[in-house]
Amino acid sequence: MCMSRINRVQRAAGSHNSKPPCMQQQQQAGTKYCVMCVQVVMTTIEPKGGGKARSYDAFEYIAHSHTYMSDNQPTAKVTYDLSPIQVVVREQGKAWYHFLTTTCAIIGGVFTVAGILDSILYQGFKFARKVELGKQG
Repeated sequence: MCMSRINRVQRAAGSHNSKPPCMQQQQQAGTKYCVMCVQVVMTTIEPKGGGKARSYDAFEYIAHSHTYMSDNQPTAKVTYDLSPIQVVVREQGKAWYHFLTTTCAIIGGVFTVAGILDSILYQGFKFARKVELGKQG
């Protein structure tokens, strides 16, 4: 959002450089034009077991700043953008059966891998014995 505004202002000033304003070298004579964009998102944090009574609000923000040369007066422009979206973070515990399910999955995986390795070793030794006796197909 802020970058497109900066690019429009710069194109209107007659600059046809493909680099963004923050990357351009300031070699021409002129004054500085400074643009700062701040985007704010409200975040509500609800701790485990506290419900709405113990929740608290925090604000996260992203700030972008660009400076480039202009033939106009020195200018500092600040754009403050409040987001209509609110982030809610809730701490939640896991149910008791989640531990049981995870444990069974791990044990089943170990038995499966052990069965595959046992089968590979058995077939390998069986083939080696046939080669030793001279009875391979």
